[in-house]
Amino acid sequence: RFLVLQVALTAMGLTPAEAESVRAHTFPTRRVSYNRRDTILYNLGIGASEPKYVYEDHPDFAPFPTIPLVLALKGTSTDIVPFSTDLLAFPPALADVPP
Repeated sequence: RFLVLQVALTAMGLTPAEAESVRAHTFPTRRVSYNRRDTILYNLGIGASEPKYVYEDHPDFAPFPTIPLVLALKGTSTDIVPFSTDLLAFPPALADVPP
């Protein structure tokens, strides 16, 4: 996996040192929480239709495996939250990379 990442970052025009800086970047820990309502809304929102993803009393009820990707946007709020602008900040090595 590291080699694939290294090749991708090099293809973006990053020097090996910049690519290493991006690879080594760690994101800060962010507290998150979710409940069954959040889980069902997410599952339905992405088009899941299997009962275990949309029926809270199903014996195997579970969040769809991709829910962790959006939990950082929600945080611990129980209300609707605006898009988090601090998540838009790129690691310093990516700041000047063209889109």
